[in-house]
Amino acid sequence: MKLLRNRKVIASLIAVAAILALGAFWFANRKTDVLDDEVSTKISGYNTQGDFEVDGGTIAKKIATLIADKEKLTDEEKNAIIDEPSDVTVINGESAEDYLEGRATSLTQEDHERIAEYMKLIKSVSINTYKSSEKPGKTNEQVYRTGCSGLKNGDSVTVSVRTGDGVPVADSEKTYKISGLKKIRKYKVSSLYKYMHLRTGGVDGSENCYAHVYMDKKIHDIIGYGTGTPDVGETPRILKNGDSITPDIESWTKYVNKCLYNKGRQLIYDNKTLTFTVRGLASPKTVDCNDVLSELDKMAGNFSKRRVFLENGPSTDAKVDYTLGVWYQNGNSSSWYECDCLKLKGNRLVKSSRSTPGEYPSYNTEGMLNSVLNNGKYVEIK
Repeated sequence: MKLLRNRKVIASLIAVAAILALGAFWFANRKTDVLDDEVSTKISGYNTQGDFEVDGGTIAKKIATLIADKEKLTDEEKNAIIDEPSDVTVINGESAEDYLEGRATSLTQEDHERIAEYMKLIKSVSINTYKSSEKPGKTNEQVYRTGCSGLKNGDSVTVSVRTGDGVPVADSEKTYKISGLKKIRKYKVSSLYKYMHLRTGGVDGSENCYAHVYMDKKIHDIIGYGTGTPDVGETPRILKNGDSITPDIESWTKYVNKCLYNKGRQLIYDNKTLTFTVRGLASPKTVDCNDVLSELDKMAGNFSKRRVFLENGPSTDAKVDYTLGVWYQNGNSSSWYECDCLKLKGNRLVKSSRSTPGEYPSYNTEGMLNSVLNNGKYVEIK
């Protein structure tokens, strides 16, 4: 009877020992789900252009801390490898590599082994965020993606955590529903055509013409500044009044919409072309006057006469047909000098402002010639 009791006691002790062993094994190999309610998310933007972002920094450092505790990293090591660096350098193991390199001579072999094992485990972790309807394929490379874009109300977004063997973090995923994105204001591009105008410059039939589209403030109120203007393409170097020019509105619309992304506005290209008629080019007769050329010779003084340009064109002054300014190149240098205006009525010079060469403002700008040709009505005097 006594022997039987002893056997029962022994069996009970063995059972308790087994339970304790199993508990210790579970504790040592337990895996934590890091996608809990403490992880914050952010939904922003406009419907069809919405953005979702999960707090990847919190997730990455939570995972890194669990691995660090498993590998018994010291508080000093955790502070240097996890707490201070960015979440990207933590999750890809770069902060641990930097720590090892910076303390290569002061760490023991055991220290190296602990941190090396930590690096191996952290590099096996991937955090991915994607549209639930567009689940990505499997990859052997580490992924760290904490957001996605191009979302609309009603979409679902999944945040996924995948880990390698030995990592005390459970493979898990969590799905979020997208809502609250604002409505985009849409505009037909053709509705803006009345606020677009063609600006031309140069002398009718000459090689120094240009044409570009400019836009009234009404368009800038919609699309903002800095998005450029519709490209008129390779306009002929020789333009004439009455020529037609059609800007590339379709390409411009695509470009503007990239600039407007997530700003609550969108242009809709409705296949309606925009054509301008060239007007306002100066008449060639303004450069045929002998008295104008003679006056230019006097005003140029000792400056180079190899390149002289007339700017502006038809005058707003009813008493004068043309108001012309003059640019002189200073020898072969990149310096240009601007003198005062000449005023013409018909083919005759009626007034000029005389200045001495030393009083001319100097513009020491490389490529001044291009600026001159692109910003006024000009012709070269040869």
